[in-house]
Formats: sequence, structure tokens, C-alpha cells
Amino acid sequence: MNLPSSPYARADLAQALEHVGLRAGDTVFVHASLDTLGPAAACATPDERAGLVLGALQDVLGPGGTIVAPTYTFSFCRQEVFDIGETPTPGGPWSASADFLEYFRRQPGVLRSRDPIHSVAALGPNAGALVRDVPPTCFGAGSVHDRLLQVGGKICLLGVGLGEATFRHFVEERVGVPFRFQKLFTGQIRDNGSVRNQGWAYYVRVLADNCAPDPSCLEELARREGVCRAAPVGRGEVLAVDAPAYYALTVRELERDPWYTARGPAGDPVALDAARLGGAPPEIALPANATMPEMIDALWRVPRDIVSDGYDAALAALARQLPMTIHEYPTGRECWTWLVPEKWTCHEAYLETLDGTRDGEGGIEELVAAKQGELNGIQRWTVNLMHLTPSQNVVLSIVHMMM
Repeated sequence: MNLPSSPYARADLAQALEHVGLRAGDTVFVHASLDTLGPAAACATPDERAGLVLGALQDVLGPGGTIVAPTYTFSFCRQEVFDIGETPTPGGPWSASADFLEYFRRQPGVLRSRDPIHSVAALGPNAGALVRDVPPTCFGAGSVHDRLLQVGGKICLLGVGLGEATFRHFVEERVGVPFRFQKLFTGQIRDNGSVRNQGWAYYVRVLADNCAPDPSCLEELARREGVCRAAPVGRGEVLAVDAPAYYALTVRELERDPWYTARGPAGDPVALDAARLGGAPPEIALPANATMPEMIDALWRVPRDIVSDGYDAALAALARQLPMTIHEYPTGRECWTWLVPEKWTCHEAYLETLDGTRDGEGGIEELVAAKQGELNGIQRWTVNLMHLTPSQNVVLSIVHMMM
């Protein structure tokens, strides 16, 4: 398709928005990558361009319409305090135009949700109903995306493919796809100077390559079936979907193929991620009818974090000695107010003094036993940890007092 390359004007964008089905009074979630559309007419600064885009949206939606924009920060994922009024959004593939998002967020009357990972900003009559008092979940029941569905909202993408609309993750959570799981993040939320500790559930993906997102088939199908409407503007195009229709289409395809929006091929997520990370769980050999000293001697050196291969191996060894039934629950399973966490296993350990000197290789117990007579005062243990059940590599520094 040959798209016009001349600068687009406010009226051009408004016409394209109407062509894809936006109407007065609509509630619209807007994703924007404005550079894809090329230059905007008579706009010398990012704020002028943002003002033109916002003006075109308001021209179409009128005073009864509500505009919603992603102001995602991933603050808790980055172990940062989330300030509802001050923390800026850096943008991302879902909306590369952070300048537009920040321009919109700063407009008079805009409200922002308190989600420390996927906050959104909203302006219009439905803004309060969409963003106030959201539950501590990015994509679960009562989230902004759930509320958008309930009010029959629309999703509009300016220079962004439909695959970047994060509404899809809400549908994936609702269906319960096998390549994602619930993960609890904790941190602090600041609101008008008041700081509160908070936990927040985020439906994250398993890090194995098979589980990487691939919404291309869904977007192609949505275009083919007329669920996704497109109109050219500038050097790019504007897309729009009705949230209920897009929800129904996504549910239909995920119920047919739970891996439809992932790279695939399908597989056991735990096995896929274990293969990605490598390594083998510890083996614990106990004689039949082992004595208590024999069990202690075999088990004490094994790292037995509450969710780890070492813990599993220890339970399995004890189950061969005692009548025991072991129940397993997947990462992300809700248990009252708790979420079953990922499995962690220590692959490397060393002692590091405050001046950065490292000493030793191997397990923590061996290092402590070897150095206990030499250390005094405050020392820092730095442990390289890897999640074996879906997650990512992290480094954790623990300050320990040696007496």
C-alpha cells in the first residue's frame, strides 16, 4: 500500500480516526508511536505535535469521550518507588512516544492509576471509573483493561501494530495461557507525599524462547475478519478495535490453541525453562532406614530454600525414609493472599569484603566453614542466583554480621 508521505494535519488525523470507527462519547485506550506517522504539519516541537494529536482525538470524541493512555513505569520490577504524580513513563514498544504520553499525563484534569507497573492516565467523564481504586493486579479482575472491556471501550493505535496493545495480556490472563504466570512484586507507592508498602501481581511470561510473545497471527486474523480497522495517515496508519470484539476473537483463538499468541512450539514451561538454564538438581543418597545422624549429614549441606531444587531433593530423600505424600503447586498459584513464587537455585557463591575483594568458589556452607575464623565485623555476601522455574537471572547482595 502506498501511504502518503506529506506532513499530516490535525484534520487528517481526525478523519483517519473517524474512518477506523471512533465516535463522539467513546472511551478509547490510545497507544502511540508518532514517529512512524512522519512529521506533523506546523509542529516544531514534541509538545506541539502532542498537542495536535490530542486535539484530533478530542475533536472526534468530543466532551463526552474519555481518552486513556499507557504511562507504564515498571517501577516495582526495577525496585523503585512509584510516585503517582511524579514518576515519568519512559515509553516502550507499546507506545514509543513518551513525549506524547508525558504531555497527556500533565494535562489538567488527567487522573492516573496507582498501578506501580502498568499505570495509565485518563481524561474524560469515565476517567475516575477506569483508574480509581484499582486492585493490586496489572491484568486481573478489576484492572483498567477489565474495566475498559466492561464499558465497551475501544483501542486505538497510532503508528503501532495491534500486537503491541497490552489488552491482549489481560485476555491471556483471563484464559490462563500456559506460557505466563502470576508473579508478586513489592515496593512503595507514593501519593501526595504519603508512602505505602504494597504488593502487586503481574502476569509475566516464562523466559524460555518458546514462550516469547508472538501476536502476529492474531493481528493478521483481526484484520482479515474486520475486527481491526485501518486508515492511512502521514507515513503510517491508524488502527482501532472494539475491546469486546477483540476480546472475543482472542478468547476464541486461545481456547482453540493456548499457545496462539506465543512463539512456540508448545511444551511444558517448567521443562523448557529448566533446559534454558541447564544444571541438574542435587542428588541425595541415603541408605534404607537411615539414622538421624546419617540424614542430617546428607541434608545439611544442601541449599534448601523454600522453593528450590534442593528443597525438592531433600523432601524426596525423606519421603524414601518416612511415610510422606508430597504435593506440588505451580509457580503463580494463588494461595489465600500469597502467590507461589518461582524456584530459586544458587549456582555460584563467593565472599566479598567491603573493599570488593572476593574469595572462594563453591557452595555457601563450604565458604563459611573455611572462613569463619578469619571474618569479623560486617561482610557482604554476594550470591549469583538463577530462577529455575520461569524467571530471569538476578544478583542479590546480602549483608551478614559475623560475630
